[in-house]
Amino acid sequence: MFGGPGKARITMSDKKHTKAAPAKKESLPAATSQKEGKAAGSSLRTMTEEKIRNILIGLSFVQLVLAGLMYMLPSIKPTILLAEAAVAVILALLVRFGPQESRAFRVILRVIFIVLIAVPALFAIGVCIWTNSLRSLDDSASAQAMLTLNNWFMFADIAFPLLLFLQPVLALNTRNNRGFDRILLRVFSGLCLVGCLMLCIFALEFSTPEGAEILTETTYFPVLFGHTIVIPIAFDNILTRILLCGLGATILFFSFLPLLRSRFGSAAPSKRKAAAADPEAPQEA
Repeated sequence: MFGGPGKARITMSDKKHTKAAPAKKESLPAATSQKEGKAAGSSLRTMTEEKIRNILIGLSFVQLVLAGLMYMLPSIKPTILLAEAAVAVILALLVRFGPQESRAFRVILRVIFIVLIAVPALFAIGVCIWTNSLRSLDDSASAQAMLTLNNWFMFADIAFPLLLFLQPVLALNTRNNRGFDRILLRVFSGLCLVGCLMLCIFALEFSTPEGAEILTETTYFPVLFGHTIVIPIAFDNILTRILLCGLGATILFFSFLPLLRSRFGSAAPSKRKAAAADPEAPQEA
């Protein structure tokens, strides 16, 4: 007689507990995604300056190699590429082992960086202006297209490659955490991203009616121990172009990461101080 109602009460409480369980299970994915987002954000906030610099150097080197395989090896003379590589290596050695405590040395090094980028760029711009002045001499479509191709050639083969070679050196140059060096890296990274977009969207796509274009394919025939080795190079496609531009955007992001972290990271302590000063304030979930 007493067992019936008691069992009924237990059964009703069990039903209540079983109804509440699914709500907890449904909240698990949202909580997991929030934890993953917080973990990713915290990893960026806690990333050391040395790690950011190493990432920048690695990404810049990968971008340089990819651009070389896409178009620089086929369209630029090896002697010019070797000269630009030698300049980059010499500057990297000066940055790493030079007297960085000397203000005069740092100023001279920065001037060299700016001159090495400005001189080829100004030369390419001057040649383009002179080339465009010749457009009135011949109105044919083939002549106009050839002049336009010459402009893209001056950009892709004269002005842009040295910027790619110097970007890893500029990343290494931030090892002393000086503000001007960081700003210089951000400016050069922004120019490099713009150059990648112009290269992939316009320069490598342009061709004259006769089929002339910036070369993206070549074949090397080195001789090793009396045997000729055939090495074809053809890496230009939509995926490599997307990857090149993606690397440029990632390098630009990491060049700004210390600045973003100092700006937004300084807001967190102020929030914690405000919460400690006002205990009755609502807490964030």
